[in-house]
Amino acid sequence: MSRQGLEQTTPLTKKERVLKTLAGKEVDRRPFSLWYSFGLDHMKGESLAAAALTFAATYSVDLLRIPAVRDLPIPEQTSLDRPHDLTQLEVLSGQEGFWLQRTEAFKEAQRLSENRVAIFESLPGPLTALSYLCQPEMLEQAEKSHPSFLEKALEVITESLKNYLKHLLSPGLIDGLVLEIESATYIKREPEVFESLVKPHLKDLLNFVTSESEIPIWLHARGSRLYIKPLLDLPHQMISWPHLSQGPSLEKGLPRGYRGIVAGGLDDVALEGMSYQDIRRHVEEARNMHVKMFAVGDNLKADFSPRRLNALSSFLTKRDRLPES
Repeated sequence: MSRQGLEQTTPLTKKERVLKTLAGKEVDRRPFSLWYSFGLDHMKGESLAAAALTFAATYSVDLLRIPAVRDLPIPEQTSLDRPHDLTQLEVLSGQEGFWLQRTEAFKEAQRLSENRVAIFESLPGPLTALSYLCQPEMLEQAEKSHPSFLEKALEVITESLKNYLKHLLSPGLIDGLVLEIESATYIKREPEVFESLVKPHLKDLLNFVTSESEIPIWLHARGSRLYIKPLLDLPHQMISWPHLSQGPSLEKGLPRGYRGIVAGGLDDVALEGMSYQDIRRHVEEARNMHVKMFAVGDNLKADFSPRRLNALSSFLTKRDRLPES
């Protein structure tokens, strides 16, 4: 048999399947990722890596998305109680606290995985990270009455996130980045405010990533009453949101002719109560959606049934083809 024939019959690794999909190339089946909260943020790097890879191997996920820690490793005594306190934040080096342990986890995960699975870091956007450091009422007050304080804090957080990413990007410790965005929702602000307040910092962070590396970027919007279109000119290869459990639908969320890659098809809320046959039907419905990667709309709870995870995995790893346009 020719070398070309051998290459054509060699099965893709999970990592190859993911990276080919994100590059717009044909694959043997659509890859999938299960966003699952391990609840292991307290672990040291080696233990976190082992737990994450065990999850990936157990459920045969193509893309291992290590769940984000959504705040920042600022000093424990830092208290953000008033808008003016936002000006006291300082730029982090990128290796404080749990960031150091996550860096070690990615080193160990890449070593142990031997390039078999795609390993992505999940990071909160700057305003998303800030929202986990302080009370929502204070943040709302700062946004409305003290925008200069908020702007300074977002600049500091963006630089801190860049510093952390430097430790991952330059040594090639991650195969891609998931950026979690919880700020693109009518519940929190109008799209015009998002464009002027939030988006510049997202763009700054993502432009930094593209200047330092060629890793693919996955934008994930979280929440309800989301608006998706303002996100589409940010640097990215793939986008997702809870289009089944929260909306908007894929058709309403994306403009006609959108050329990026969409992940989704799996309802994180409905799956919790599904039987084995329900899950089979749900996956068949997902196969008829124009998504290039199967993914849940939001993170599955830490007590999500292993039996249901096994059922999902068994159905999602079967060969399939995209529906006709």
